[in-house]
This record gives sequence, structure tokens and C-alpha cells, in this order.
Amino acid sequence: MPIANYPFQSEGPFSEPAPILPLIIINPDNGYEYDTWGLVDTGADASVIPGHIAEYLGHNIEKGKYRPGYTGGGSTDVYEHKFIIEVLEMEEDGFVNDNVVVSIPNKGKYIGVMRNCPYVLLGVKDFLKKYVLIIDYQKQFFSIRTDPNKPPKKKRVRSSP
Repeated sequence: MPIANYPFQSEGPFSEPAPILPLIIINPDNGYEYDTWGLVDTGADASVIPGHIAEYLGHNIEKGKYRPGYTGGGSTDVYEHKFIIEVLEMEEDGFVNDNVVVSIPNKGKYIGVMRNCPYVLLGVKDFLKKYVLIIDYQKQFFSIRTDPNKPPKKKRVRSSP
């Protein structure tokens, strides 16, 4: 997983630079894909997909497995659906190479969907707890590694859809 020195970005709903990753969210049941950004969120217990992305990918939100969710704004409804999340390569200058997948943190597992969530959150239990996260807020760079002492794994080039 060579996520090294990724620059903070202010893309999509992120008006201020933040540690966000370029992602492809895939519905493994129909192959539909959605390109987006995901916030690396150490305060989120679990990863969350926004309702508008789940619907675009063909999920009927309320047909997922229900579980109560809790946010800074209070309690909310969460419905679990199956997704694949792929992290794309990003250069230190911010260029995203959408043909190179550097990590597949979730290979078709169930992830919560929150109807009113504004963007993808990459949380602790199903993403961050597997890695070492290094954030340099002064320089606005971040790195995510499985073990900082091991060399990064090889990248995978995406096949054409």
C-alpha cells in the first residue's frame, strides 16, 4: 500500500484542505462504479457511504441490514450494503492516476450507508485499524502504511471496464 506523502486536497465538498483519498466505490453485485473522495476520519468508528452514492450504485438503502448509528449530530439510521472500495494513486503534486489502484481496503464487505452523510468517511474499525497513519498538518501531507519498516506492495493497474 504505497500511500506515501499524499497532499491534503480540497476537492468536492471539502472547501478546506483535508486528508482525503481518491476512491472508486463499486457495487460488487452489478459492477457499477462511482469516483469520489473519502475523508480519513480517525473519529469515525466505521466507514460510511453517503446515501446518494449508494443509490447511484443501485442499492435500495432501506433494504440493507439496519443498525443504529451515532454521529456528532446525534443518532442516525445506518443500513449496511456490500461495496468494494479502491484507493487510487496520487502523486505528491496532487495528480490522481485513476488507472492505478494502490489499495483495496475493503473487498466486497458490508459498509454502512447514511442517507444524509455528505461524503465518504474512512473510519477506524474497517479501515484505519489495519494501518499506521502519519499526518503532517503543517506540511499538509499524510501517509498510510501497513508497517513503516516494510517496503510498499506492488501497485495494481486497473483493467478497462
